[in-house]
Amino acid sequence: MPATTQAMKLLRLSPKVLTAGAKASGSGGVAVSALEMAQNSIRYNWTRSEVDEKLRQIMGSIYDASAAAAAEYGLGEDLIAGNDIAAFKKISEAMIAQGL
Repeated sequence: MPATTQAMKLLRLSPKVLTAGAKASGSGGVAVSALEMAQNSIRYNWTRSEVDEKLRQIMGSIYDASAAAAAEYGLGEDLIAGNDIAAFKKISEAMIAQGL
């Protein structure tokens, strides 16, 4: 659920609450849409458990990248900042690979 700026400050300061930001949370929906497009493209239907496993792998990778970026930049367990950094790095690497 969306949270106010004040609520987000409280959540991010609490060491007992791991909070995923909007980018990481929204990635789940984007990933499911991508999986659906892949199924349509190859004209194959995965079972519900296969889709669930693929989504778990994708979201696990997002968590791992977010946690690693937060640790690399000394941000503790701030997954929101870590996800922002990881996303920026991934996009910038893709842009460089495209010669932009």
